[in-house]
Order: sequence, then C-alpha cells, then structure tokens
Amino acid sequence: MAGTPVSIRLDPATHQRLTEAAVVAQRSVSGLAADLIRGGLSGAPPPRVADGEHPLVAHVLAMFARLEGLDVDSQREAALVLAKIAAAGGAPAVGAVKELRSIFFEVERLTDHDDFGDQLSEPTGGIA
Repeated sequence: MAGTPVSIRLDPATHQRLTEAAVVAQRSVSGLAADLIRGGLSGAPPPRVADGEHPLVAHVLAMFARLEGLDVDSQREAALVLAKIAAAGGAPAVGAVKELRSIFFEVERLTDHDDFGDQLSEPTGGIA
C-alpha cells in the first residue's frame, strides 16, 4: 500500500530538532516524522533506545549478545548492516527486513533451549 503524501509547516526550531533527531537515528527526516505521527495517533510511546540507536539495531545487538562462537562477530556485523538498511526505509528496506526476520528466527531457534538464566536461581548444593 502506497503512502499518502502529507505536507506540514514547522517552525525553524522544530524543524532543526527533527532534523537532528533523524541524523542521530540514522533515518530520513520524513521517515522519522511519519513514525512520530503514527506513534502519536496510536497512543503508544515511541520505542526508547540508548544513544539514539534505532530499535532494530538495539534488537540485533541484544539477540547476538546471547550467542557464542567463532563467527558470531561477523554474523552480528552483517545483521547490523541489514538493520541499518531497514531503518533507513525505502525499497531496500523490504529485503533487509525479510532477511532480518530470517536471522531473528534462526537465533531464536538456536537459543530456544538456553536455560543459563534459569540455573542462576537454583541452589547449588550448598557450601558447608
């Protein structure tokens, strides 16, 4: 479904803040503005991430933090590139999101039986 163009006028200070926020989020001004409008209309707060990271980038970092192995660093970097492409929007984002979903599914499959966190609260047999 194609989007409907909307034109709005912003005072210079608001436009500057929007532009700065878009640069930090590595997004287009129009893409960020559209997300802010959608969030405002839905009543849901926009996702908060540290240091202006896009939520997809934050999610990739969180998912790969759960993995160990020789190739994890290169796989994480590849997923981060895809997350940044998806965050930028436009036609390339469609393929990037599809590939990211595939990666997320695989990481979830690999960590599905990860019970490390569960073991932290179990008694260890005690020390006498």
